[in-house]
Formats: sequence, structure tokens, C-alpha cells
Amino acid sequence: MPNIGDVAQDALVAGASDEVALATVLEEFPDAKTKVASIKWYRSQLRRQVKAGDRETAGEGAPQRRTGIARDRSGMTPQLAADLKENARRRRDELHAERMRRQEERLDVVKGKANRGWRKRTLNHYVRRVLSLSGAERLAFFEVHPLKDIFE
Repeated sequence: MPNIGDVAQDALVAGASDEVALATVLEEFPDAKTKVASIKWYRSQLRRQVKAGDRETAGEGAPQRRTGIARDRSGMTPQLAADLKENARRRRDELHAERMRRQEERLDVVKGKANRGWRKRTLNHYVRRVLSLSGAERLAFFEVHPLKDIFE
């Protein structure tokens, strides 16, 4: 007697989607508490079996790896395939350079290089603290004349 796994794998080998395989299982076993996650697990197991060569039914009906347009180079000329590779490499390098530039900008902000080694917030706090300890008259001067005008 077939069990839930056998029914699910047979449906998947026949080319059914996860939802159709789940419906097939629930039709065979109405009391089953199987969900789509279980069907995906069976599909994963089936792929492992097909990869290892354990399943004798790994023929046309077995789930195949999806290939995109760029991977199917059977009808391409060698020049076109080389151009695709070059474009992909160039795009990957551009994205990497952009990522590195953004990372450098973030590091500059964190280190405070944009303001001679001081972050403006830290500088404001430090100067105001020193002035508050040295006298209220000087602090009043800085209230009238903002710090950004003094340090720029």
C-alpha cells in the first residue's frame, strides 16, 4: 500500500506543481495533515535521489533544473556567448565597485573624516561641555553664534 511520500513523489515525477501534488495526496489520504512544506521536502528528497541516481524513474518526468535564457547557449554563436560573459563580468565589476564606494562613504561618516576627525555632534557636545564648566557667559556667546560658523 502506498504511503503519503510515495504518492507525493509520484505526482512530482509526473510533473505536477506543489499545490497539485498536495491535492493529490489529500485526495488519497483525506485525514492527512500534510502541507505544502511537506511537498517541498519531498521534492527536495526527489532531487537528491535523482542526483545520486537512486531513483529508476529519473527520466523525462523527473523535475529538471530550470535553465534561464543566458544558460542555454546551444543556439548562440561563440561571439555572442563571449559578449554575454563579458557583459555579465563588467556588470558584476560595476556593482562591486559601487558597493565598495558606498562602504567607503559609510566608513568616512563613521570615522568622521568629513569634519577633520570629529563628528559634528561630538564636537558640539564637547565644546558645550567645556564652556558650561568654564562659565555661562561664554556659553551665551555660542548660543548666539552657532558652532558651525566658528569651525568652518
